[in-house]
Amino acid sequence: MNASLNAVVSDISKKIKEQEEERIAQDAENASLRSDLQALLQTYDENKAASEKSLRGHEEEGVKLAKRLESLAAAAQISLGREEGLRKAIGGLAEAEGVLRKRVGEHATRLERQEAGLKTYLESVQRLQANETKLLVSIARLSKEKTSLLARAGCLVVGGEGGVDDAGGGGGGGDDRSDRRDDEKLGEDGMRALLREKKQAAAEAEREKDRLQARCRELQAERKAIASKVKSVAATTAERDKGEAGVAEGETEIGTAEDKIENGDTAQEKACTAS
Repeated sequence: MNASLNAVVSDISKKIKEQEEERIAQDAENASLRSDLQALLQTYDENKAASEKSLRGHEEEGVKLAKRLESLAAAAQISLGREEGLRKAIGGLAEAEGVLRKRVGEHATRLERQEAGLKTYLESVQRLQANETKLLVSIARLSKEKTSLLARAGCLVVGGEGGVDDAGGGGGGGDDRSDRRDDEKLGEDGMRALLREKKQAAAEAEREKDRLQARCRELQAERKAIASKVKSVAATTAERDKGEAGVAEGETEIGTAEDKIENGDTAQEKACTAS
């Protein structure tokens, strides 16, 4: 009986000892699990804090990118406005160029006509000078003829008076001498009238020459004025070239703004992808 009880007690003690050992092992395992759990919780907290920090950084970067995008959009709008203004300016310059070319053509045509007229006037002046020279030669020749005729008339008068004395007042001879004197007087009056006409023609030619010379001076002044206008047109063309250079510079600025916009879009896409 006692042996049986001792066996039961021994068996119970053995089971209690096994359960105690099992409990100790379980406690050790639980402690290890709690340590691992705490490590996991700490890692989770660290990862959460890092994620929140990264998220805040991405949000701030997104805000910066949004502001940058707005700035680039405003710059693009300004560039588009400039481009429109430049296009209008180009159109105005092209129109002004057409008008200037038309004016230059008109001035060139007018200048050619004036040069042709000037050439005609110069030829007329040369002809008048030649006619003046001829008139002067004719006047000199007529003066010589007048002198010769007057000398001959004097000889005839002297010879006629001697004939009257020799003939003793013959009637027929007296009539012939009277007729010759009348003819000589008429010839002298005709020469004087011719000389007056020649002088009048020479004076008229001189007045025409002065008028043509004055006209030539006027044409030369107009030619200088046209040359000044041509220089002004050349200066306007230089301004147009300067405007075209400004247009090219504006187009470069527009291209730079477009590149900035594209770079901003790319940065925003990268930020969104990272988020």
